[in-house]
Amino acid sequence: MFKLPQSIIYAMLAVNISAFAIVLQLDMLVIRSLTAKIIVWTLTIGAWALVYKKRKKYFYLF
Repeated sequence: MFKLPQSIIYAMLAVNISAFAIVLQLDMLVIRSLTAKIIVWTLTIGAWALVYKKRKKYFYLF
């Protein structure tokens, strides 16, 4: 069996959310709302917390 760490999957998602948050923070998008920025940064923190929480769990393939 092949073990794939769950943290890899969640880390890819967290990196993408973080990149979106940075682009949003730099005002490169049409969205300039402070509320939207707070929501996206909260999602980013939650995504990285999920990566940390799932660091010892695995998906079993085959």
